[in-house]
Amino acid sequence: MPLHIEAVINVLKYRQVDILPRGELFISRDFLDHFFGKYKGEYIKQLEAVAQCLGLSVIGVELDAQWSQSLLADRGFKKLKDYFTVGCVNGPIARLIENHGFLNAMLSIKDNPSLFSGVGTQLL
Repeated sequence: MPLHIEAVINVLKYRQVDILPRGELFISRDFLDHFFGKYKGEYIKQLEAVAQCLGLSVIGVELDAQWSQSLLADRGFKKLKDYFTVGCVNGPIARLIENHGFLNAMLSIKDNPSLFSGVGTQLL
């Protein structure tokens, strides 16, 4: 198992690790295109480049965007095998953050856990 993935899994299981995993989830395509323009249009290569450059162990990928469907169908995200990869689907938490801001959304969930299920129910 690659070092980054192993480190993240060990941290999640409260085991001792040799390196502290670092992550930056859901880096915007605008950022990738601006700073990693060499690979513009090649989302996976851009993510690999930013992960290497920033020393990341965890990276997020967009799963519900129209352009990501072909990557899913072709198993393109499998190329990120060295990194612990998290997928983003625009769901209730994202909408809560959009409507109330990140800090207020997190505080609302902490103070009222049923809020999350309420938002989910409204979406359904």
